[in-house]
Amino acid sequence: MVPPVTRVKVTGGSWPAQIWQLFTSAALAEEPIADFPPAEVDLPTATTVPTATVPSVVGMRGEDARILLEDAGYTVRTEGRPDRDYPPGTVLDQMPSPNMAAAPGSEVLLVLADGAPRTTLVPSVLGRYADEAGAALADARLVAQVVVEAEPPPGDPARAGRIWKQAPLAGGQVDEGSTVTVWVNPG
Repeated sequence: MVPPVTRVKVTGGSWPAQIWQLFTSAALAEEPIADFPPAEVDLPTATTVPTATVPSVVGMRGEDARILLEDAGYTVRTEGRPDRDYPPGTVLDQMPSPNMAAAPGSEVLLVLADGAPRTTLVPSVLGRYADEAGAALADARLVAQVVVEAEPPPGDPARAGRIWKQAPLAGGQVDEGSTVTVWVNPG
């Protein structure tokens, strides 16, 4: 749930927090407002760690992002991820997320585009059993998603448990790690 699939990087503080706020507001709408009870334990205040917000570097060149974060007092670690939408070296993601609090000196992970993913040929799995199809797709570095659904009439009872449709079709080139959906007759 990261761009470009969603318009923002979905974190616990984004859409999930908004959904929870809507739910709890409706659930507690009839409840009177009450103060929190006093804390029973005295927490030491001298052990608080100063924090700052991590600047957003998503979309920047990796080297520029590293310099900005190190100048702000963070240590930086990078890792690559295949991506064909952004030029190699572009920051695709960061942890902690932009504008999150983090102690100076803490580590910020930058995920950098490292070129287009490798592609693979989609094998034909029509007529195979689901486990055979899954193994063939795994060998091609693809992921199988199985849908159990009867093929349209006239169906043949001898094809019970066999794949009758796949998407994408066999012979096409897709990125390694892509999902191939296969429809298998109940059986």
